[in-house]
Amino acid sequence: MIRGIGKIKLSAAAAVLAAILTVTGSALPAMAASGDGAVAEATESGKIAWPEDPEIASTAACLMDAKTGVVLYGKAMDEKRYPASITKVLTTLLALENCNLDDTVVMDETGVAYAVSGSSNLYTVVGEEFTVRELIYGTMLKSANDMATQLGKHIGNGSMDTFLQMMNDRAAELGCTGTHFNNACGMPDENHYTTAHDMALIMSAAVRNHDFCAVVSKPSFTISASNIYAAREVTSHNLLLVNPDYYYPGIIGGKSGYTDAAGYTLTNGALRDGVTLVVCTMQAPDFATSGADNVKVLDYGYDNFEEIQVIPEDQVVSGGILTVPKGVKAEDCEVATELVVVDSQACERWDYTYADHFVGSAVVTKETAAILRGEVPEEPAEEAAPASEEENEGTSGEEASDDNMVPQSGALPTIMPDREMQASVDREEMDARFERIGKTIIGISLGFIVIFGLFLIGSIGRAIENRD
Repeated sequence: MIRGIGKIKLSAAAAVLAAILTVTGSALPAMAASGDGAVAEATESGKIAWPEDPEIASTAACLMDAKTGVVLYGKAMDEKRYPASITKVLTTLLALENCNLDDTVVMDETGVAYAVSGSSNLYTVVGEEFTVRELIYGTMLKSANDMATQLGKHIGNGSMDTFLQMMNDRAAELGCTGTHFNNACGMPDENHYTTAHDMALIMSAAVRNHDFCAVVSKPSFTISASNIYAAREVTSHNLLLVNPDYYYPGIIGGKSGYTDAAGYTLTNGALRDGVTLVVCTMQAPDFATSGADNVKVLDYGYDNFEEIQVIPEDQVVSGGILTVPKGVKAEDCEVATELVVVDSQACERWDYTYADHFVGSAVVTKETAAILRGEVPEEPAEEAAPASEEENEGTSGEEASDDNMVPQSGALPTIMPDREMQASVDREEMDARFERIGKTIIGISLGFIVIFGLFLIGSIGRAIENRD
């Protein structure tokens, strides 16, 4: 009878042990899965959508933040188009980068060849003298093909071939991939083409040049009397600058263009609240439409986007500012890292994306990157001598905050979610790693429980047998 009772006790103990294993082994993974699902749902429900594109008539367009290089809107922006006179943006930029504005240039057959009826020009003649500055104003405001061509030859030290090579080299340096320029002014040529995206890159570089902005912001300019002709006044063709119906608040200026093959092209820069946007529209059906499309696209940019600083200026080699839809925070973005070398220094480039759109980048030294990720603590500042009461007067608690803290700027939102979890993997990898660690701990714990249970069962069994 006692032996029977012992068997019942052993069976009961085994059943309890099995129940413990079943509940412990299945409940925790189920809870983890439930938690992951809730987080994903919350993330999706709170995500701000990328703003809906504006409707324009031009067949190609690009809107770019000149500071961050972020493309906010594109329509067939990488398809090749004829640029017409917006070519002159790069001609002028090269003149400003390579020439003395007060140098004298003499018109020759190369430039005068473009002073023909039906072409936009200033009807210059061989032997007429102008300064580089006057040629630039004639090129950008009057859109004079003769002056642009002579300016190009001067930039190339007397060689148009040299100048054209400079144009294409500079375009490539700025990141242009669909561009080839074959003249200085934009006259029709099947080997002279660009894209809306490339022109936005060129325009972004141009509006960062103070002298360029000074030129394109002027509605008119008087070219002094030359050695042959009297003074001439030139007026900008830019609707957003000179036409009250299209005038754009914050306009910096830009360049218009037209040929039968190109249609109407227009590129502009604007500045509002510290944000500089550049727009390029190509192949519009008429002059007015090109102006209206520029306005629509710029409005789209300023109404829907904002710049946010993600890493303090003193901690970046370059970048650190994102252009995102309004309301989007740094921690909402994803980050990809790449090792780069800047001025012989090992650095990391962090590229941020939101809703599958590139929104900005930051280049930091490897040391700074490690600090921001929490891999290497910042060196503590040298201890200062205790401040006197006079020095402490007027110092608020906020002003006395620790300057050595890693900035809570969302610098690496997917890599460094918070101060307690400073890891170098994204949240998915982190969750997976925690789950693996949890399962390992549970497995080890259960192993000990099984061993202890078997030992306990064996001990109880031997005790019962001894009692029998």
